Amino acid sequence: MKRLTCLLACLTLAFLSGCSDSGPPPSPAERGAVIIGIDALDWQVLDPVIHAGKAPTFARLRGESASGVNLSFVPLEKSPLIWASMATGLLPKDHGVGGFLRKDSEETKILSSADWRAPALWDIAGATGLESCVIGWWVTFPARPIQGVMVSDYVSFTSAGPRNPEGMVRPQDLTGSLSALTVDYRDVPLDLLRRFVPEAPEAQLTDPDDEYLVDLRLALGGDLTYLAIAKKLLAEKPYDLTAIYFRGFDLTCHHYWQFMDAGDGRPASDEQQLLYGRIIPRYLEVVDGWLTELLAILPADINLIIASDHGFYGPRKDRHGSIRKGVHEHRPEGVLMVRSPLYTPGTRFDRSFVMNLGPIVLAHLGLPASLEMPGRVLREGLTADGLVFVEYLENNRIGTYASLAPAPPPEVKDDPALDEAVKKQLKSLGYVD
Repeated sequence: MKRLTCLLACLTLAFLSGCSDSGPPPSPAERGAVIIGIDALDWQVLDPVIHAGKAPTFARLRGESASGVNLSFVPLEKSPLIWASMATGLLPKDHGVGGFLRKDSEETKILSSADWRAPALWDIAGATGLESCVIGWWVTFPARPIQGVMVSDYVSFTSAGPRNPEGMVRPQDLTGSLSALTVDYRDVPLDLLRRFVPEAPEAQLTDPDDEYLVDLRLALGGDLTYLAIAKKLLAEKPYDLTAIYFRGFDLTCHHYWQFMDAGDGRPASDEQQLLYGRIIPRYLEVVDGWLTELLAILPADINLIIASDHGFYGPRKDRHGSIRKGVHEHRPEGVLMVRSPLYTPGTRFDRSFVMNLGPIVLAHLGLPASLEMPGRVLREGLTADGLVFVEYLENNRIGTYASLAPAPPPEVKDDPALDEAVKKQLKSLGYVD
């Protein structure tokens, strides 16, 4: 607590140095933010679902937000790197999270939370006395102590129920109650599966390891786990910063795009296209319902940011005609929506850059970005009062937040079975060999 108080004092002094006698202008927005990250969310898929009337919550939020393209790195990078860049406001060379795997002597290991070299938004928030709730963010295993709650991305990897809960959650006394909410892929409700493949025979729906539906089950199991945990935690108390990540849409795109658009990828028969060709847009219909459930728990005027790390092309062929999977299936244009009194509702902007997310979130915490952060608070759509406040923040950036970099996470015992489950999923997506 003494260290926290000292950091808060230093941060406040740094922010106020060089300011005018009148002090900072009031923010038009309440302090705090909810970030909902939806991997691979793409306007090219979402807009038709909205226009068909199948995503009413997305439609309402777009009308209440400043929205447009969240432009990713070009050439495309791997998801952990992008999400860590958005969470720190820093480039990969500065935050340390470079991809999925790293070489450790002669052994290849999955990146862990020990690889973060820079403070994330929740570390900065915690240093100013704000509480955060972080759920499912990439490379957060083992979960480490923060001012609030951290639920690791590994909590979604299960085999017939939760296993080896060590390192999944901090504070550790929440492990039992939150691990109990994990949804195994074999336990995904049949009624939910029928929404995706209504023409599928009952025998296929009830077979948990059916080769065509197992990937859908895995995507849903993980996202349902994050959703259940988020609903429990957010119903119990408010947080100043909430960051919830959903991975399932990206998994679904990788596995089922071939059935939706078989023209430039692996072949799909007419029967397969009939059965599985609507899984991807239907996933967004389901996500729309999840947003409705989350918004019912949150304050009606909460500052809300919906972001994706990239969009999706589908399977691509190289110049030799071979299919290129993994990152090659992504396209740089993702989604960004910011609902906040800082912005005029219904504003459409051409594009923001993924590196802008950090400064945007910090602005909603009442804090400036650091001089090390290459991004900026999005200007398009700012109200008059919002512009005054944002200009003040930008003119009074802090030199660095580096002193708030996280300590190494608590050590946990190796779990080869868990590591193998993670590697298996990454291989199935074409991310690793």
